[in-house]
Amino acid sequence: MSMQLGSLMTLDIDELLPDEDKLDKIAEQVEAIRRTHGKQFPPNYALSWVLANQVVQRYYGRNGLDAIPIWRENFGWSQFNITQAITCQKPADKAEEGQRYIVFDAIAVNWKRQQVEANREAQYDLNNAIWVRHQRPVVAVAEALAYLELDNQAPFDHSACVHGPHAYAYTKLFQVVTDLVCRAPELVGKREVVVDIDHFGNPLEEIVHPLRQIGLVEPGTTREWFSLFHVATNTRLYINLVTGEMVRVLSDESIHTLENPGWNDRNEEQLMAYFAGLLGIPL
Repeated sequence: MSMQLGSLMTLDIDELLPDEDKLDKIAEQVEAIRRTHGKQFPPNYALSWVLANQVVQRYYGRNGLDAIPIWRENFGWSQFNITQAITCQKPADKAEEGQRYIVFDAIAVNWKRQQVEANREAQYDLNNAIWVRHQRPVVAVAEALAYLELDNQAPFDHSACVHGPHAYAYTKLFQVVTDLVCRAPELVGKREVVVDIDHFGNPLEEIVHPLRQIGLVEPGTTREWFSLFHVATNTRLYINLVTGEMVRVLSDESIHTLENPGWNDRNEEQLMAYFAGLLGIPL
């Protein structure tokens, strides 16, 4: 059943909030991102990133849901797509995946497909969005999660999925990236890495992308890698979510494959310092 805005106010918000020890961190993250990114992005940018992190922390391992930051070269971050994890074996429902977005203007969007004439694309109504600009961060996160109806996922056996045992490492990585975004306004995080294709999806003859130069990927778009680019130092990190491989590209365009990076063996604090050192982000 679709949840209307009015019914959100009758929810027991406490049941939707994270554990007590995480409440202060959510508020701190929101304020930190507002301070560091306020001039580049709308105010709701902070809540959007923190909400996306909450989606990953809660639903990646349990439901196989991911929150993919969408970066547009001529605009920057525009939204997060709530979609199926790449290692989830659940049959993909593209219509369902196309309904849930986190956009920077409205925070949470649960777009409902409208019936239209035959052979025409479905339309979406952005008015069906929850606006939380004046809410306390923790309440805003709780209401947005409720509005996205993520708890109403149909049961599915995820025992054959890699995202189950892989969930700890990935959710930790997403948390650390969120913390780094708070610290570094010039950090760009991508979960869709586009490798040497033109606007029509055709492979480029010239080998340009560093991951392709060292033979790790083929032309196309992949979600197996988390890409971190620190604009201030012109340094890139590519982190493979399945194999754990890491590649570092320096400002002189030299490519370095990190031997035994072991990023998934570090705790959050250690991983934060590790990535910050590799990217040149002062902590």
